[in-house]
Amino acid sequence: MERFLYAKHIGLKRRVRRLGVIMLVLLAVVTLRLIQLQIIFGDTYRTLSDGNRFRLLRLDAPRGLILDRDGEVLADNRSAFTLTAIPREIENPEATLERLDRLVALEPERLDTAANRLSTLRHSSTNMAMHLSIKEDMPFYEIARVEEAMTDLPGIVIASRPVRRYAYGDLAGTVLGYLGEVDMTELNRFGDRGYTLGSLIGKTGIEAVCEEYLRGVDGGLYVEVHSVGKPQLETYFREGRREQSWVDSLGRRLRTEKRRDPVPGDNVYLTIDKHIQKLCEKALAGAAGAVVVMDADTGELLGLASRPTYDPNIFVGTGNASEVTRVLNDPKHPLLNRAFQATYAPGSVLKPIVAIAALERGAIDPETQLTCYGSYDLGRIFRCWNRNGHGTISLVDALAYSCDVFFYQVGDRVGHRAITTYCGMFGLGQPTGLELGGERRGLVPTVEWKRRHFGEGWYRGDTANLSIGQGAILVTPLQMATVYAALVNGGRLLRPHLVHRVVSEDGEPVLQPETEVVSVLDVRQETLRIVTAGLRKGVEKATYPTGTGYRARVKGADVIGKTGTAQVVTQKRDEIEDEELESTPYELRDHAWFVAAVTGKQPRIVVCVFVEHGGHGGEVAAPIAGNLIRGIYQGEVGAQPEVMATAEIDNAGAEG
Repeated sequence: MERFLYAKHIGLKRRVRRLGVIMLVLLAVVTLRLIQLQIIFGDTYRTLSDGNRFRLLRLDAPRGLILDRDGEVLADNRSAFTLTAIPREIENPEATLERLDRLVALEPERLDTAANRLSTLRHSSTNMAMHLSIKEDMPFYEIARVEEAMTDLPGIVIASRPVRRYAYGDLAGTVLGYLGEVDMTELNRFGDRGYTLGSLIGKTGIEAVCEEYLRGVDGGLYVEVHSVGKPQLETYFREGRREQSWVDSLGRRLRTEKRRDPVPGDNVYLTIDKHIQKLCEKALAGAAGAVVVMDADTGELLGLASRPTYDPNIFVGTGNASEVTRVLNDPKHPLLNRAFQATYAPGSVLKPIVAIAALERGAIDPETQLTCYGSYDLGRIFRCWNRNGHGTISLVDALAYSCDVFFYQVGDRVGHRAITTYCGMFGLGQPTGLELGGERRGLVPTVEWKRRHFGEGWYRGDTANLSIGQGAILVTPLQMATVYAALVNGGRLLRPHLVHRVVSEDGEPVLQPETEVVSVLDVRQETLRIVTAGLRKGVEKATYPTGTGYRARVKGADVIGKTGTAQVVTQKRDEIEDEELESTPYELRDHAWFVAAVTGKQPRIVVCVFVEHGGHGGEVAAPIAGNLIRGIYQGEVGAQPEVMATAEIDNAGAEG
């Protein structure tokens, strides 16, 4: 019996020992697991836990304002509701987008883009806070539809974000430019500056040129989320200040764990004067063309208008696809700024440069008189706009009356090389250096150029055409404005510019461009005085025979100027009756030029008016310039002259 009890005790003791070993093993496993969870992988699981508890949300920085020189706001921001997606939280992009499409009717192109991006970025380990914009500027009824279905749309967020607003619609549209989503090329180039897919970037105009200043620094915050209810950004005002906080779709305010406020972009002040810009654009109403108003002493552009134009607001948001497509495909090219992105034959506005070349090279002097019989024979007949001829006249009168035959003879005397040399000296054939992109160089034809492109030499007839601004020579209205500025400022060729200054949101100066003199022309002051005397007479001579620019006269202002009529196609004008001119197709009509300068007032300005297929410079462009000058200095704006289908050629100085 004792042996039995002893054996039983020994067996029980062994079982207890085994159980203890098992418990020790289990305790070791649990301990090791806890060490693994809490120490080895603690940070990882804490991150995953926080990922369920907290959400990293982006706060978009407002772009800086664009203002005119006096602080009038041209482009600012407004709050708008945006439908966005967080790629890493969307399990089934196709189903989610299909549901959203039924709720808010997404544009097909936008739907395809969103599907591709979500599929690509859903498993990306970078940009965990990335928000892809699905639809901007949502109306309240669409917001309500999405809110009702929010529990079935994981990863979808409705946020109030700043969007661009162009205060005056199409005013200075081609100057301000527009925004668009960053493309892959831009993303690869600027990805280290905080851009992600869906970020907005300036595409054209000041928006593009000043992108580094206008773009702010996005902020972000971690908010604690509930198991139900989706976060949304609520915007409210406290004591007049705009503030934001996050609430869920059930109205519960979400606790913010961390926050980094967005930093707004810098404010860009332009040299443009809003009042002058309005006058310039009104002057071109109903016509294609450009107007440049420039300070002749600083190069500041006070007005830079181009027509037709567009309203940059159509590029804001996602509901204007049809309007954007119409603008992009418009054969009239409203995105083109005709002041510096298109080139034209200058016509007679080039004659002052030809006169300077001849005076400086000694081919003529101020007393030289040449006779115009209405034509000039170089083996081929080159005609003057005045078929009856101007008689024997001096350089000053030739400029005032824009005598073609006088300049045919001057060109023949001085030669084409001198003319092209002085054209280059005045900046033709090269960009002016304006900040905005896409500036055209123009063309100053040379012997080498003609041989290279046409395989033939230079003829006297080529020089005759060049002497009156016809033939192959091409310029922009902005280039001609800088030429005439140099005529009145003592021979300084200036770089025109649009950025007046850049300041931070707090008013601290960031950038202050200064007047840049490209070169000082190697031209005698006496030569400039003689040429400007001819340009002054062309405007002031209002009795028969009138100067070609007399319609630009402004009482109380010392205005000088030159008309120009650039032929689009060669025509035998003296064989065409006025009735036939009226039936000339629009695209075959002449271009109208007038470049003026006001020398007796401050600031001294240059006004260049170009009307595409407008007719004759003296009848169309000159009165527009005069009206602008009155509006700028006197605040008086008369009736705009009707842009003419044709123009009468008479001895009243219609031609230029």
